[in-house]
Parts: sequence; structure tokens; C-alpha cells
Amino acid sequence: MKALLPLLLLAACATERLAADKDLLARGDVARLATQPPPCADARSECRQAQEIRAEACRRQGDLPCAIAAWQAALAPDSPRRIPLNLAAAAQDAISTGAGDPAANAAVELTTAEALRADNPADPEGCAHAASARLTLALLAPPGPARCALLAPLPTACRPVLPRPLAAALHRSCP
Repeated sequence: MKALLPLLLLAACATERLAADKDLLARGDVARLATQPPPCADARSECRQAQEIRAEACRRQGDLPCAIAAWQAALAPDSPRRIPLNLAAAAQDAISTGAGDPAANAAVELTTAEALRADNPADPEGCAHAASARLTLALLAPPGPARCALLAPLPTACRPVLPRPLAAALHRSCP
């Protein structure tokens, strides 16, 4: 029983903090939420919810690297679809705005896109994020075989994703 008591107290503290964080987010106090560490960092549901709240606060503050890190911490195999969608979108926004390392952001976007496509290879958002991430990675790579490999066509299930003019131009430079 003595060993169980600290775990119960820790869970109670995390649950109280989660309720307080939800209240802060609802009131719009995102600056405070974005700067404070989450109450816990393990795989428990309340810890992942706290990370999700922090990610939203960071996004509202315009701190995309913080949002990406928090969305990644909230991500788990059983996560609701909104979490990988928000993670992929934050990574794409970071690339677009030049926040953080573009190659790392593109890798996060691609990994998340492939996770979205795991259950449904034709997932429209997964396909769009996969195409976007591959294009970014190709633009960052030097011309040649490595770039061409990154531009490999998406699986047949993703064909509805139309190639962008830049992607088409890069494809033309590949053997």
C-alpha cells in the first residue's frame, strides 16, 4: 500500500493540473500555458492531454517548435486523429514560416503523414502531407540521385494529390 500511495498522489496532481490547464486555455491565457512545463511526461492519458493543451497554447503564441514538441509528446498509437493531423500541420506551418530546422520539420511531417496513411493508404490529409514533406526534403537535398529518390511518386492510393509545378519541375530534372 505504501508503494501505491505516491502513484495515486501523482495521478491526482496531474489530474488537478490538467483541469487548471484546460481552464487557462479556455480563458485564453496561452502565454502562461506555453511557458510552463506539463505536469507529467509519460504515456498516461492526462499527461498526453496536458501536452495537447500545451501544444495548442504554443501554436496560439506562434511558437511552432514548441507546438511540434508538445504534439509529438501527445502522440501515441491510440491517439485521436486530431493529434497527428495537428502535428503534421504544425510541422508544415513551421516549414512555411521558417521556424526551426526545415529538414527536421519535414521529417516530422513525413513520419506523421505515413502514420495517418497506415490504416488508410488513400487518406487525403496523409497523402497531402506526405507529398508536401517529400517536396521540402527534395528541395533541401542537392541535385542528383538522392533528390530524385525523395521525389519518388506517392503510392497509387495517393494519386488524387496533384503535383505542384515546383515538384513537376524537380521531377523533370531526374533521370
